Amino acid sequence: MSKHQKLLASLLLLAFFLGLLAGRYRQQLILKDPAKAYQVTTEDKQTGEEVIFQVQRFDDQRIKIQLSTGEVFASQITDKRENGAWVIELPDNGGKLALQQSLLPWKEAQLGILTSEKYRTVDNTSKVVIVSEPNSLETNDLTENQPKSETIVRTKLNLNAKAIDQVIEGFGKWLYDSSYGRDAVVVRGSFNDLSESIGEPVSVQAFKVDNLTVFAGLSGDDMTGFDNLDHQIQSYSTSLLDLNLKGKTLADFQTKAAFRVYYHPSGHHYYASVKEEKERLVRTSYADFYQNQVDDQEDSLHIVLANNGCVYYAKEYGLVGSVTYTEAPSEMQSVYNDLLGKAKTD
Repeated sequence: MSKHQKLLASLLLLAFFLGLLAGRYRQQLILKDPAKAYQVTTEDKQTGEEVIFQVQRFDDQRIKIQLSTGEVFASQITDKRENGAWVIELPDNGGKLALQQSLLPWKEAQLGILTSEKYRTVDNTSKVVIVSEPNSLETNDLTENQPKSETIVRTKLNLNAKAIDQVIEGFGKWLYDSSYGRDAVVVRGSFNDLSESIGEPVSVQAFKVDNLTVFAGLSGDDMTGFDNLDHQIQSYSTSLLDLNLKGKTLADFQTKAAFRVYYHPSGHHYYASVKEEKERLVRTSYADFYQNQVDDQEDSLHIVLANNGCVYYAKEYGLVGSVTYTEAPSEMQSVYNDLLGKAKTD
């Protein structure tokens, strides 16, 4: 081999090792830039539906995980690695994402499903998206619909039952003192307190907000045909905060993450349960109560807390035959997210 060939080979070898060193350096910088988001397309193993996952720096301590189904979560940044890849755990035992930086400096990091019973990675779909204006409390829409909520980030991934109850209770106390509950009656209850479904077979309750369907639990109390509903229940990615979609008892599917707000001659009062409301205020059927005792000149609201970090609400609840749910005002969203952020797990 000539001197020139040896020199060229040495330079190529040096360039290769410098590239590896640069790759290792870039591996340390992964997720440092909040304007850079990583996306991957996955497939729901049961339904075949494609779901986009997006991972982005949220703030100094957290990573934001957004799904094209509307769910947004925030995960604590840790040093946890598997084969050199960042490991990001999904909520509700949903599995793990892996973000692997290539050692080659000209290649971007690859995002994919590491383990999940629900999703599988669609090959060759990982990509980098440059976010022009990274906002820690706004979603970067992955669909054609613009998000309406400004603060829909759930900041805790695995809240236990006690923490969930504290979040709901805290929201109720705030609601009672807020401009929405001032001078009104505020009741913490289920999704459909007004329905009389005792002795009826269980059926799925859900509502739609734009293209997102939210599971709201089961109506009825006869669990005989529950097994026939299990597949439908598991298909929902978004539900009310306290529902256990993997549960097998009626109690697992009866939410207490809902509030009714209405105006009544009895004045400003908070009822922590429907039972308490009925014992002290509602002496007849709800249909008669809303028709004859609730002030129809004031707002009558139904407010629900979902596990995607969003608050949804409906107006004229109990005063008209059917209602439409929309994302609640930003003030409610902000309070809810603050409560989720402060919630502690055992």
